[in-house]
Parts: sequence; structure tokens; C-alpha cells
Amino acid sequence: MGEWAQLRGGQTTRSGLERGVWYPVRARGNDGRVLVQGPNAVPYPMSEAAVRIVDREPDRVTRVQQVEFFTVKPGETSPGPTYYGVCPQGHWIRGVKRTDTEAQCGTCGRTYGVEDEQDL
Repeated sequence: MGEWAQLRGGQTTRSGLERGVWYPVRARGNDGRVLVQGPNAVPYPMSEAAVRIVDREPDRVTRVQQVEFFTVKPGETSPGPTYYGVCPQGHWIRGVKRTDTEAQCGTCGRTYGVEDEQDL
């Protein structure tokens, strides 16, 4: 089956990879680097510390916290965090809530269990 890699939450580097999406691992180096196959089959070298690696094909939606900026006026409370999901096939799912244990992918038509992305 091979290995799969996913960016850990909090990525700020411009890697060309998206949070929540699983990418096939093509090679592992002895120097703490891993080569993942990104979009359009482009290879991306990444630090192993920056990715989560699993040895099975992913089968769950990854819940990702959206990064949004709000203007908060004096006396107003800031809105809570919002989330989206990414199915194992890489499709985005809007409106995944913090407490959801399952999410349906409108593109795949399948319902998956939900897990949180792992932080750096």
C-alpha cells in the first residue's frame, strides 16, 4: 500500500502542498527528509518533522482549523474558530464542526469518520 504524508497543522512554509490533504510518499532519506508526490506529480522534499506519515491508505476526513482574520470592535466578542474538512481523496468539505465525528463528502458521496490534523 505504501506510505502517505500530510502537512502538520501550523505550516507556514510555502511548500505548494495543502493542509489536510494526503500525499503519497515516494522516498525517505537518511537525513530526516521525505519526498512526497504533490499536485501534478511534482515531487516535494519535506522535513519528516513537518509531516505526519502513516503506513496505510487514509480513510478519515481531516478537520482543519481555518485561519481567518476578523475586525473586532470594542465591546464585541471575537467569533470562535471555524473548520473545514478534507476527505481522504483530497476533496474539501465546508462547515465541519469541532464536535463532528462524521462528515459526508459531497464529491465522493461517502461518509467518513473525522480526525483532527496534527500540530507541529
